[in-house]
Amino acid sequence: MNTKTKLTLGITFLFILIIAMGVISIYYIRALDTDTARLIKDNQQSIDYVENMNQDIGHLEFSAMNSLISNMTSKRISMNDKENDFMFSDFNKNLDSEAHNITETGEESAVKNLKSDFQNYKTTFYKAGTGNADSSLSQYRTLLSDLNTIYQLNKKAIVEKNVLESKTASKGVFYVTLVGSIFILVAFVFLLSFPSNITP
Repeated sequence: MNTKTKLTLGITFLFILIIAMGVISIYYIRALDTDTARLIKDNQQSIDYVENMNQDIGHLEFSAMNSLISNMTSKRISMNDKENDFMFSDFNKNLDSEAHNITETGEESAVKNLKSDFQNYKTTFYKAGTGNADSSLSQYRTLLSDLNTIYQLNKKAIVEKNVLESKTASKGVFYVTLVGSIFILVAFVFLLSFPSNITP
């Protein structure tokens, strides 16, 4: 084997090592990116829906309490308020979105409870009078509890997935470092053998 052939084989071998290192690195980087995107898409969206529903129901309860306070002699709250109607509609919209974004164990049951309790609250809200203020407030607290359950499930999932992602990243760094060290060692040994193998 002449010098040119040996040099060509040597350079090709080193080139293959570099390509292999690049492929392994890209694989682990893409795996981490995929996990991060899925986490944000699922759990973060659920948290956003919960926060939106919290705002809606808070506004509705504030409106109901204001109406009761300002009409202590009234037996019925006027529900012609367009802003309240919008809040109910927005709550339903976020609730439906959350129902189609269930990812965690126990989340489906929590959403079913939220739907049922929301309907009860809505009925009480429209029928509310001074005598039903305690009932309305109690159902409002139940809704807050339902929303908090969904929030905590997704928050916990985010923490657990972050831990898993951290382990995956550490594992990726370990393998890339291990393979890189082996490649460097092989390349070093290969280069050391050049002077004894190459002849004019």
